[in-house]
Parts: sequence; C-alpha cells; structure tokens
Amino acid sequence: MPMKPGDIEDMIKAGIPATVYVDSGADVGVLRVADDFASDLEKVSGVKPAVVHELTGVTGDVVVIGQLGHSALIDGWMKSELIQTGAISGQWEAYSQAVVARPEGGKALVIIGADKRGAIYGTYDISAKMGVSPW
Repeated sequence: MPMKPGDIEDMIKAGIPATVYVDSGADVGVLRVADDFASDLEKVSGVKPAVVHELTGVTGDVVVIGQLGHSALIDGWMKSELIQTGAISGQWEAYSQAVVARPEGGKALVIIGADKRGAIYGTYDISAKMGVSPW
C-alpha cells in the first residue's frame, strides 16, 4: 500500500520511535543509512530506537530498510505479495516506500531500493519528510 499523510508521524507513538530493521548482510552503505535513520528518529522523538537485524520478538511498528534481492524479508514479502516492487525492479537508484500491516501485528514502513543507492536515497527522503536534513 502506498504511503499516505500521517504514515511518517505514525512511526513515533507516545514519544517512542519504531524499531529500525535492516538485514545483517546488507551492503555497508545500507547498514549505515539504517543507523543514520535511527539517529534521525532520535532527533525528532528524543529517544533513539533499536536497530535490529532480526524481527523475532519485535512487537509494534518497524521501519524496514533494504534492497531488492539482498533482503530476505523484503524478498519474502514481495513473493507473498505483501509489497509491490514492479515499478522499481531493474531500475537504477530507484526506491519505493510503502506501509504494510505486519503479520505479527503493528505496521511496517518499508523502504525498498532497487539497488543500494536506491535504499539509501529512499531512507534519506523519509528523514527529509520528517524535517531532518541529510546534510
């Protein structure tokens, strides 16, 4: 489902930001942008969220950052048609952002890059929408 107004604000509830998820085997740039995004959420909420590489035991809302073909979670959600990636597949530096209901409960703001730069640009785009400059 495409993002709609309020989705970004929903990632911080009662002053507590959503957990940030990125695959442990992600490209070093994608791992770094996940840490940067957690810092940006801290700037907005005053609380630094956890950055995790496994969703087992994580409850509530999460921000998922990843790259097509390099994230088991994103690839699995794509195969189960929870997310759609046709518009960015095969593109260069493209990204997609969507909000989906997690099967375990809560929502996931999913930032999907067609490649590593797409994942990075898509994440910094959300930071900018929250009012945090990537510069």
